[in-house]
Amino acid sequence: MREGGFHACSFRDIASDVGIKSASVHYYFKTKGELGSALVKRYEKKVLLAFGDPADARTLKRKLETMRAVFRSGLTRGAGACLCGILAAQDASLPDAVRAAVRHFFNACNGWLRKAIGSSGMKNPDKFALQATALLQGALIQAVALKRTESFDKATEWLTTQLATL
Repeated sequence: MREGGFHACSFRDIASDVGIKSASVHYYFKTKGELGSALVKRYEKKVLLAFGDPADARTLKRKLETMRAVFRSGLTRGAGACLCGILAAQDASLPDAVRAAVRHFFNACNGWLRKAIGSSGMKNPDKFALQATALLQGALIQAVALKRTESFDKATEWLTTQLATL
């Protein structure tokens, strides 16, 4: 799904990646929408866990560096852009369950950022959370298109050099 989007991925592709028969995938997920929703929810849990606690003792700069590194790791592992960024671009054609899961992912990431920014005492956490998310997602897409991880680094440098010091 990260490479070709929701419609380019099949039950057979998922089964092959996991090393099972596609009938086994169909047993647990009756529709592709159910499968897609489950994949997005799993991805969200993994991403938020990697971010860590937004209200912990780390500095805002360190929290933002962690978030940046989590998204960057997809590029360096060859997985490409954020799964939900890819799916969000296909919003109009997604099944309702997948669309809702993608929306939940973005709300959860923005919520994490609002808490991280708010715990630092910075004002306007809503505004900066939306800006940071937009910057990260756009930088991921651009890095994939250009096939240059360093473009992600340059574009997102602002997160840790400017935002964290405001």
